[in-house]
Amino acid sequence: MDPIISQQPEQLPTQPHKHFLNKKFAITLVILLLLGTGAYAGIWYWGNQQQSGVYTFEECVKAKDSKMLETYPEQCVTSDGKTFPNPDQTASEPPVSGNVPADWKTYTNTQYGFEFKYPADFHINEGIDYKCTDQNCLNVVITNGTRSYGILINSPELKRKSSVTEQVFYNGIKITKSPYDKGTLYEFSNGKNLFIIATVSDSDYFYNQILSTFKFTISNPSQTACTQEAKLCPDGSAVGRAGPNCEFAACPK
Repeated sequence: MDPIISQQPEQLPTQPHKHFLNKKFAITLVILLLLGTGAYAGIWYWGNQQQSGVYTFEECVKAKDSKMLETYPEQCVTSDGKTFPNPDQTASEPPVSGNVPADWKTYTNTQYGFEFKYPADFHINEGIDYKCTDQNCLNVVITNGTRSYGILINSPELKRKSSVTEQVFYNGIKITKSPYDKGTLYEFSNGKNLFIIATVSDSDYFYNQILSTFKFTISNPSQTACTQEAKLCPDGSAVGRAGPNCEFAACPK
């Protein structure tokens, strides 16, 4: 009798279990998410550290994600909420009206209808210069020989450089302030003439004192005093300037 040989069933190649593949994918995904979160946190921390080192307006302007506020003075705000005003546009608060030394002198201009007080050791120069190119313009300079401060009337040369403005009042006069180079531009009008002051940062307080005493002396701008000039007429008579535009009166017929 032939011996009985038992045969083992043929072993087929084993296939990875589908559940094992899903688990491996999930672990890989978790690792990637952790790495991404860690990278983001590192970047955020680095950026926050950079912002925490901002201590001035200039540093704020250069800092990442900082923003400028449309105010006067300009203000820069960092991403973590720190606020820095522009030091070149920060002017002293206007003093109480007329709160100047008792020995200050008074300057009065009847042609343009205004007056203001100025320090006793200063004097006034007035005239037409490079900032005033026509007869309707006047530059009133307050000077002590070392320092000079000017008030321009109807100057075609001095113009506003910024759209950022602030409205303030001195003696009831509405004045528009705006940034100008490293200082401030002051603009105000009596309805006929435009008054302009351009300052540098260290002269704002002086101008604030001057403006605290500034007043218009002609309530109706159309009644501006005219210059005392005369026009010779054909009949030998003379006429002067009159009217709201200070034109020569008509000669007798």
